[in-house]
Parts: sequence; structure tokens; C-alpha cells
Amino acid sequence: MLILRVSTLRTQLQAEGEKLRQIRGIQRAILALIFVCSISSAAFSQSVPTPPPDSPAPAPKSKLATIPSLPRNILIDQKVVWTSPARLRMKDLNWIAPLAIATGTMIASDQYVPGQLSISPSSQKNANSFSNYGVAAFAGSGALLYFSGKLNHNEHRSTTGVMMAEAMIDSMIVGEVGKLVFQRERPFEGSMKGRFFKGGSSFPSEHAMLAWSAASVLATRYPGPLTKFFVYGGAAAISTSRVLADKHYPSDALIGSVLGYMIGSKVAHLHSETADLDSQYGTFEKPAYVWREANVGSPYVPIDSWIYPSLDRLQALGVIGPVILADRPWTRAFCAKLVDDTLNHSDIPLTTEESNLLNRLADEFSLELNGDVPHRGTPASIELKEVYSRTRYLSGEALTDEFHFGTTDINDYGRPFGNGWSNVSGGVVQGHAGPLSFFVQGEYQKAPSIPGLSLTTRQVISAADGGTPLLPATGIPSISRGRLLDAYVGYTFHNIDLTFGRQSLWWGPGREGGLLFSNNAEPVTMARLSTPEPFKMPSFLGALLGVGRAQLFLGQLDQYRFVTVNGVTITGVHPPPMITGMRLSFRPSQNFELGIGLTSLFGGPGAGFTPRNWVRSVFSTSNGVTSGSSVNDPGDRRASFDFAYKVPFIRNWMQLYVDSFVDDEVNPIPYPHRTAFAPGIYMPKLPWLPKMDLRIEGVYTDPPPLDETGFFYFNVHYRSGYTNLGRIMGYWVGRDGRGFSTTANYWFTDGSKLTAHYRDQRNDGAFAGGGRLQSGNVNYIAKLKNNFEFEAGVQYDRWRFPAFVPGVNSNTGVTIGVTYSPRLEFHGRK
Repeated sequence: MLILRVSTLRTQLQAEGEKLRQIRGIQRAILALIFVCSISSAAFSQSVPTPPPDSPAPAPKSKLATIPSLPRNILIDQKVVWTSPARLRMKDLNWIAPLAIATGTMIASDQYVPGQLSISPSSQKNANSFSNYGVAAFAGSGALLYFSGKLNHNEHRSTTGVMMAEAMIDSMIVGEVGKLVFQRERPFEGSMKGRFFKGGSSFPSEHAMLAWSAASVLATRYPGPLTKFFVYGGAAAISTSRVLADKHYPSDALIGSVLGYMIGSKVAHLHSETADLDSQYGTFEKPAYVWREANVGSPYVPIDSWIYPSLDRLQALGVIGPVILADRPWTRAFCAKLVDDTLNHSDIPLTTEESNLLNRLADEFSLELNGDVPHRGTPASIELKEVYSRTRYLSGEALTDEFHFGTTDINDYGRPFGNGWSNVSGGVVQGHAGPLSFFVQGEYQKAPSIPGLSLTTRQVISAADGGTPLLPATGIPSISRGRLLDAYVGYTFHNIDLTFGRQSLWWGPGREGGLLFSNNAEPVTMARLSTPEPFKMPSFLGALLGVGRAQLFLGQLDQYRFVTVNGVTITGVHPPPMITGMRLSFRPSQNFELGIGLTSLFGGPGAGFTPRNWVRSVFSTSNGVTSGSSVNDPGDRRASFDFAYKVPFIRNWMQLYVDSFVDDEVNPIPYPHRTAFAPGIYMPKLPWLPKMDLRIEGVYTDPPPLDETGFFYFNVHYRSGYTNLGRIMGYWVGRDGRGFSTTANYWFTDGSKLTAHYRDQRNDGAFAGGGRLQSGNVNYIAKLKNNFEFEAGVQYDRWRFPAFVPGVNSNTGVTIGVTYSPRLEFHGRK
């Protein structure tokens, strides 16, 4: 007995020792990360000399890179890199802290990535070969440029080749030292948990550093759009291939890419051929900050913000310039630019109401408009944006399932509610530091319990979903929890934004919902690449399509319930399916915009997350198989096409738009009989009522020629459909319904607003027994003094869904809320 107790005690001590070692490893990793971030922020920050006032411009200095000067230049580069921590100041925390947090978050999720990658050994070998050949191709390109320049007496070309060699050598030195210091295990080594200081050589990825340093030099020296597309695309492919080859974790590739990009940019700017480039980008020797607008980060405006309807109205009235309305969110910088262009660069006469609304927007974006960087504020800032609390009482049965019946609440981030009292209270913190930005909205949610469904209702739901297992008879217990809504970090470079975290999207011109994406469900954890501001299309495309905007994301759903694989339905899916999406939007003229979008569910049980599956889910034109086989299934794909048009002869009075959506097809246009539509009309002011606007939208996901019930938002493999945590990520009308809505807003002079809203939904009787929901509400938002806002609303619902609850039912909801914007800002200046 004594031996058994001693053995048990020894096991416990070993477990505790392992926990302590893990904690120490994490602490040492964080310290190492801070050191890396300090190097990247201090050594490679953009810098310029700051001449005294009225001093003559400095004479141009020749700093051309040559082979004889290469050893000396490399020594200077390395001296700056490794002595940079001694030059750190408190303001450098603006860079170090967010970058360390972002990288630490990535490291925390690294160990889960290998389990998600179902890649065969041959594919891993091919990915490894691709990365090796890719780096060799970059090195060979530098050599080719050098010798070609010498033969053709082209100094710019030969100098570029030398710069590429210098940048790659700098990257190799920094990478080797990093590997020696961090000693991180590779994915296939040791415990396969990516532990630091265990004799490995995983962190950072040297292939990524070499590729990005060379690509950055090429893109800087030859700054055409095609050059950037190919060299940055090639570097990104090499970084990704290191993860796919099981040689590195994602954070290894990320840090390697960032460091390589910074090293290459700095080398190219150091050896610029003109004084103009020197003054624009700076040198190593004189560390003073300069910020370029296209490289300064900016957080996004939340989907449910009052800013969007305000800008909507001003755009429809012709006050602000044309924007792409169907793509949201927008960055604060872009919104500030719209306001600034109207206030300071427009001769359009404004009414008192329009002027007051613009001034309110200008006050909202005062930090961006009055900062050091145009439209983007100061080089670094952090702000407690708002705190809020909203309490609600619902008197009757709550409708919470638009996937089968209907829902009382729409477009509210999937927040919980039920019969009785519920509350959400939270706050928003946002900020940026150079190219980095962040946004965090967290709140406390409290909601009453929801009773269980009857056996008949659960059987109807099972039949509607193709014979899935019956849901549990127990209901949903009361909720009392903390929750993150949108919470992400971002990095901006050359008008391209990379954000990672929980994010909400709105794709579509309507304001009742986007058929492809809205904030009806909880935010999705994703990595998103987007152009935060519209860009001019190149060449003849500019004349044809005008300005454009692009988005691409990859994310993972939460708590997915049912997936069917080879005829067997799996309950409690782990890991949940992945979701990917892309959208292109264009504005060919002042009065016309259009957009195309695509999303796809893929991965999960029976179809692992592989690069091939990802590419197939986006580009495949085949429906593949219907059994959930991982070999041919392209995933659960959806596509949209939308447009909006301002009627020219009544431009300031009427705007028309149509959103369309199709399942399992590439685009809705060739398949009108299988397409859902959501048309709408918006009048920003009414005759004799200039302070009132009116919006009418219709929607149907029950096309008459389509004989398949419950077709939209559903899939025979992904049985829980197009949902996140049980809520549809698209339009509230659901899978087989028709509806319309009317919204009228009366805009008071002081910024307050009175809103009346009505919606009517009818579900086809062939799907889940059919039914109807009628909902009307009146909401008043009052702008008070000292940055307070008060909200009060009442809603009445009348509904009948026989398969859910027999008979006609109703409920009444009363909502009271208060929001305080403290304007608590901390920001640095040059």
C-alpha cells in the first residue's frame, strides 16, 4: 500500500513538474518574442532625417550597392539589427506589444494545425521541394539581374541584383541566430507541440525570410502591380509550403515573412538612387519616424454602427462621393476620408440637416482627421471607444431557429435571448500602432433558459434535415457568460489589410441582411485579406470596371452539430468545418456598382483540411459526390451576385438594388430558376418630409420553379447547413421562405433618430410544416449630453408555426439601453 502511495505521489510530482516546465517555457518564449519584436520594430521602422526649419535640402548622396561594398554593407546592417534593443524607447511599445500579442496568439494555436492538415507524405515532399526551388529561383533571379545589368550597362538592374543578395544574406544571418536562440522543435520533432529551447531549429522559418527579403527588394525596385503580384505571391506560396511540408508551424512562417519583408524593404531604401527616395523612406543612420498613409493600420467600424446608415443616407443624397456599399466593414480611415473629402474638398451645397450629420461624423472621426497621418490619426493610439448595457424583457415564447422556422431577433451577432429578462453589457477597445491595428468588443451576456422541444417538433426538424438524429429533449439552460464578439488584430501594407481573429462581414447591398453574409450569427474566427479602400483597376479594366475592392478569408465554424459521411451522420462534429470565401466588388460609374461573392464549407470529418480541398472548394465547377467523400467533394459552396443603381434623373431621391444567391453553383446568373433574390428600394428623403427616409426590401428563398424544399442554406454532407452556432450566417428569411420588410427613419437635428420597422415572413408549407411571422417595432435613439446615448424600443410579434407550437402565438418585447463614449484616448505623436 505504501509503495502504491509513493508511486502515485511520484506521478503527481512529475505532472506538476511538467506543468512548471511548460509555464517556464511559455515565459521564456514570450521574452524571446518581445526581443524579436523589438528588433523588427526598432531596426526596421521607417525613418527619415528631420532637417531644422528653413534649412537647405541635403545634397543627394550616392549609396549604390556594389559587389565590393557588399561585406561592409552587411556588417552595417547587422550592427543596426543587434544593437537596436539599446535604442528602444517607451513609444516602441506601440509596436512591440501588439506584435507580441499577435504572435503569441499564433503560437498558442500552432500545435492544433498539424492535426488539421491531412497531407500525404508525397504531398509534403512536393511542398518541401517547391520551397527549396522557390528560394533558389529568387537567388537565381538576383544573379540574373546582376549579370544582365552588367552586360547591358543597366545600373539599376545590376544594383537590384546586389541588393537582393545583401537582403538574403542579412536574412540568413538573422534567421540562423534566431534558430540558435529559440531552439524550437519542428512539427515532427519531440512532443510535436512546438516547444521552445528544446534543441530544435523551427523558429523562424529561414525559407520565408529569404523569399520575402528578395521579393521585397524586387517589388520596391520594380513597383508595378504585376511585379508585386508575382513576387509577393511567390513568397507567400513559399511560406505556406513550409507549413504544408510539415517543416514549420504557422507562426514560424509568419515571423519569418515579416522579418524578411522588413529586411528587404530596408535594404532597398538604403541604397536608393535619388535623394527623393532617401527622404521618402529614410536610412539606417538617422532614426526618426515617418508614416505613409497606405501603411498605417486602422480598425474597422462594427457592422451594427450608426455610422453606416448615416453614410448610406449621405451617399444616396449625393453629398459624399460614390462608395461600394455592399462590402462591409469599412475601416475608420476610409470613413474619415469620405467625411474629409466632403467637408474640405466639395462645393456641394448642404442643407442644415446634412451639415449637422456631417459634423457629427467629423466629431466621431476627430482623432483620424486631426492626427499626424491624413485620415488615419496619430502613428499610434489606443482608445476606450464605448461601454454599453442593454436590457430586454420578452413576454412570450421566443423564436430562435430561423434554420427551420423563424426568429424574433435578426442581425444581432447571434446574441442569446428568451422568454423573460436578458441583458448584454460590454465595451469596445480599439487602436493602432504603425501598420498594426486591433479591435476588441467583449461583453457579459445573460439570458433565461429555453424549454425543450416536443417529440413532434424534433421529428419534424429531423425530417427537414434529411433524417438527422433527434435533438435532445432537454432545453437550453439559462446563460450567464462573458463573450467576445469582434476581436482581431490587423496588419496593413500598401492598402492591403491582413486581419486575424473573430470577425463579422456583411456582403450585399440590402440592409435587412446579405444573402451570402451578415451579422445574423456570431462572428467567425478567420484570417482575412482585403483591400480596405477601393483601388483603381489597372489598364483597360479601369475604363470598364472603374474602382474595385477585393476580400479573401479562411476561417473555422464553432460547435457544428451534424455532418454526414458515407451515409453515417456524425453528431457533435470535431473539428468543425472550415469556411472560406472571396468577394470582388466594382463601381464602373458614379451611379452603378456590382459585386460577386463565393463562400464554401469544407473540411471537418470525412474531408480533412488540405490545400487541395481548399482550392477545390473555391475553384471547382463540379458538384462532386454527395456522400461526403474526402476525395471528390468540393465542399458546400454558395455564390452571390448583386448590384445597386442610383436612378439618374431622381438621383437624390431613389436607389434600387438586387441581391441574388445560389447554392452549389458558380454564379446565380446562369441559374435564375435556382436562385434566391432580395430586391430593394431606398429613398433617402420623402417628398414634404425631408428628414425621413424609407427602405423597402423583399426576399425569397422559395423560387417557384425549384421543387426542392429547404434547398437554400442546406447540404447533404454538412447537415447543419450554413450556420455558425446554430444561426444562419446569411438572410433571416431562412431556407424556404418569402418575406418583405419596411423601415422608416426620422432623423432629428441633434443626431437622434426614430425608427419604425415591419417585416413579414411566410414559410412554404412543404418545409417543416410552414408558417408565418409578422413583426413590428418602434425604436428611439436619443443623443444626450456628455457623449451619452439612450435607446428605448418596443416590439410585437405574431406568429404561427404549427410544427413548433400549435395555434397563433404572440410576444411583446421591451428594450432599454444606454451607451457611453468616454473618448478615453492614449496616443503618441512624432
